[in-house]
Amino acid sequence: MYIGWNDGHNPEQLASYYQSVIKNSGSSGQNSARLITIPGMGHCYGGSGCDTFSKLGVIDDWISRHQSPETIIAAYVSNGKIIRTRPVCAWPKIAYYDGHSNMNDAASFSCIIPSATMKMK
Repeated sequence: MYIGWNDGHNPEQLASYYQSVIKNSGSSGQNSARLITIPGMGHCYGGSGCDTFSKLGVIDDWISRHQSPETIIAAYVSNGKIIRTRPVCAWPKIAYYDGHSNMNDAASFSCIIPSATMKMK
């Protein structure tokens, strides 16, 4: 499942639903479902977020190579040109900027589980 944070639906409600699915499906559910939340993206695409990635490629890798999507590199494309890339992370992780590299490059970010005490850069 994926949802943009600028979607008309509340991403937190989908996160609650996802948690219920995982909790009630046991260990098999943890291997068969992922939630990807995308900052700045609207409903399925659009907005200022990095909304371009191979959705079918992610599913194909998951099935054929048994590689569950923990981090997906997505791009923001304007007029056919890639403006920036970001990792989109399997929930509850977020993309965290390293604080000094190119902010338009996904390599400058890591997927982490945020803590209440961490400083955002």
